[in-house]
Amino acid sequence: MLEFKKGVDILSAVGGVTTIGEAKSLFERRLDGEHFNRLATIKNEEALLKVANAIAMCDPDQVYVHTGSEEDRANVRRMSLEKGEEKKLAMPNHTIHFDLPEDQGRMVDQTFYIVNEDEKVSSLAKKELRDVSHAYMRDNMRGIMRGKTMFIGFYSRGPVGAKASIPAIEISSSTYVMHSAELLYRNCFADFDAEVARLKTQSDATAALQAGRADAQCLVLILALTLKAKNAAIGDVVIPTPVDFTTSNAGFRREEDQSWRTFVDDWISKHRENGFIKAAIVRNMELVGVKESDFPPGFEI
Repeated sequence: MLEFKKGVDILSAVGGVTTIGEAKSLFERRLDGEHFNRLATIKNEEALLKVANAIAMCDPDQVYVHTGSEEDRANVRRMSLEKGEEKKLAMPNHTIHFDLPEDQGRMVDQTFYIVNEDEKVSSLAKKELRDVSHAYMRDNMRGIMRGKTMFIGFYSRGPVGAKASIPAIEISSSTYVMHSAELLYRNCFADFDAEVARLKTQSDATAALQAGRADAQCLVLILALTLKAKNAAIGDVVIPTPVDFTTSNAGFRREEDQSWRTFVDDWISKHRENGFIKAAIVRNMELVGVKESDFPPGFEI
């Protein structure tokens, strides 16, 4: 299996940009005002370093940041036709692209996985040691986009927000490649930072909120009040409006005799009416530092 982030990062090693300060300085020099401002909306430093090193390595004349807007999509399609990367079909707004035999991606005999010494890949695939690939890219990739425009797109491999989706960056001088990316993936330029920072557990989200890496966390009210009681500086508890509620329900085995279910229903109704359930909730919340007065106005326990 290939291990994530093991061995030298070839792009960073060849590009030579090591700090976010160097990356931002490069963007100021190499991007025009419009595309500099577009890229400035991306805050993830790891992503910005990848982009900066790609620019430093490939040395394009221009950089185009694709936001996924209809205008950007139209520009890419137009440029692809002008460059001859695509041809119009008789069907309106449809084009075709032909790859040369030497440019067939994912063909087993032409595709290499970059591996470290102790890593294995499928017996059907080819591999190349990382230091060999590093040397090849160092000697052959520098300046490969001189005289061209570099296109940068931010995508999600899967529905934006879905647990299994993977955020990715597409960087190419090919307008056909960028056109294809808009068809194959979801452009998540506006959501890219959130997709990268998506947190796996509630505890991860709370840690990000406490560290200032997240602006808000969605929690059920009881947990939000508990968190606020433990750390008053974490922020305010906000209930979005209009307010909506769901019921809490208990499951019972389906059976002809409904007496047990009826008893529980009656018990709940009785003790809601006489205030027993509310008093029990308030007492338990006080154990974690939450008073009845801490509940937001208009919320009925």
